[in-house]
Amino acid sequence: MNVRTLTILTAVLGIAELLTAVFTVVEHTPNSAPVMQAVFAVPWFVSWLLLRSGRVTAGAIVSGLLCLFILLAFPTWRHYSTFDRVWQIAYAVTTLAGLVTSVGVLARRRSATARVS
Repeated sequence: MNVRTLTILTAVLGIAELLTAVFTVVEHTPNSAPVMQAVFAVPWFVSWLLLRSGRVTAGAIVSGLLCLFILLAFPTWRHYSTFDRVWQIAYAVTTLAGLVTSVGVLARRRSATARVS
């Protein structure tokens, strides 16, 4: 898998997390915490920065763990509107792509390291 693809996906997911916080405020979603959603964008941007700075293994691990966390939590999310449902499903599909790409990047790095040794 391509590191550039993972870098783009982490940036997209970080921006999507910020947009989710905005949508939550605008829609007045009950029992929501938009500030926490905005704070949750920080690890996505940390992962993005790690990938951009060349620390690919660390960035892929952070990104993969975040994707796994979101995919495990996805079935518990409530849908308050059609837009909410579509947005959450699109976010989950993008997160699944991020998880697959993270695993692919880590596997490629490991196989490249094994060939060098």
